Amino acid sequence: MKNFWIFIICLFCFSITSCTKMTLNSARNSYSEKNYEESLKYLSLIDKKDESYQTFILKGDNYYQLGEYGKALESYEVASHLNDQLIIENLIELYFLDGDMKSSLSIIEKMENSNLEISKSDRKIEYVALYRSNKKAEANKVLDNYLEDLDDYDVIKLRILSYDSASNVVSTMLSQIYEENKIDKLEELVDLCYSYSCFNSTYLTLLNKIYQDEKLTDSFRIKCLYYISTIFKDINNEKQYLYYQNLYSVMMEGKNIKIPAKIWK
Repeated sequence: MKNFWIFIICLFCFSITSCTKMTLNSARNSYSEKNYEESLKYLSLIDKKDESYQTFILKGDNYYQLGEYGKALESYEVASHLNDQLIIENLIELYFLDGDMKSSLSIIEKMENSNLEISKSDRKIEYVALYRSNKKAEANKVLDNYLEDLDDYDVIKLRILSYDSASNVVSTMLSQIYEENKIDKLEELVDLCYSYSCFNSTYLTLLNKIYQDEKLTDSFRIKCLYYISTIFKDINNEKQYLYYQNLYSVMMEGKNIKIPAKIWK
């Protein structure tokens, strides 16, 4: 009789484990199909006591893809306590995207103290985080020691991310790229400038030229109109805001164009 109850208990535990695995697999399938909200719904069905390292990693990945960096950070931090080594680089980027330069730099410092290899992408984050923390001498050391082979495109991106004293330089460089008709990466850089609020009057002039340039794609031109209108809204120029917002609404009609989110407001 005793063996019978042991068998029943084991069978019950096995069924719970199997159910959890099936739910996790469904969540993974939804994630691979880019159905991030559906994946999160599956994960919410897993009992809290059965949540594992993999559960929190997948939660973090879903929130990251949805742009909910704060929630992604929470999930990754729980995962890091369960398996510290495998999640550390995700935390560096997430803290950075969440605007927490101090925590991002702290993890990089711990990696250095532990003689762990630091990737070039993390070195770029380190450079920008130091620059934005007013540690410009240290930032330049990172640039000289680890990022000396960057091309012009990467240099512009780094200047955008550390925009506090570089907006004039960046806008001038972007204008030059446009005038030279080197537009293959211009859209990404213009989007990045907007996302990180790296703009001034030169940037506004460039956006005006782009939205009127019929050789460029409609999506690029429409985004530039949106950027112009919101910049004028931010500086409380109601008249210009309404003018460009109306142009944007007219061009946007019937189209589905994704506008990049602003990161550090």
